[in-house]
Amino acid sequence: MALIDGHDVAKEQKSAGAKAKASKKQQAALELRDAVMMGMRPRNTLSDITQLDGATAYEKQGQCKHKRSQTLLGADKENCAPSASKHVRNQTTIASVLQQREEEDVKRLEEAHAHNEQRHKQIINGFDHMTQGLTTLNETIQYSMRRDSESNAQPPKSSRFFHLSSSKGITEQMLI
Repeated sequence: MALIDGHDVAKEQKSAGAKAKASKKQQAALELRDAVMMGMRPRNTLSDITQLDGATAYEKQGQCKHKRSQTLLGADKENCAPSASKHVRNQTTIASVLQQREEEDVKRLEEAHAHNEQRHKQIINGFDHMTQGLTTLNETIQYSMRRDSESNAQPPKSSRFFHLSSSKGITEQMLI
């Protein structure tokens, strides 16, 4: 019976420890929420869940205290160069990426312009060849029409000779 009682007592202690841990976590979460809403607060005033019994490695890493390095001023040390902030590096990285994209866009636009110019020249050459062909066709049709009109305007040879003979007094028999 002592074994069962010991087991029950251990179970109650374990559940009480879990409940205490849960309530401390909830209290720490509320403190963090208030700190975020109201601005910066000293770390020492916040609850530390890494000090709880049975804190997991994840919980311990989240509350890890880092030592802050003191900044060295240029007046204190001669060989100390001022460090560049991360924001400047990020801005220069963004600026360089934007510059690179702009250069690529300009290059693509130039290629597209050259391609468009070449296509335009080909179209103009096609129109020139078509115009030359139409001009040749027009000249041929005009020549054919002139020849047809001249042949229609001239009387047949026999009637022409007859007409000439009567006007000059030459008889019809001489021409034949």
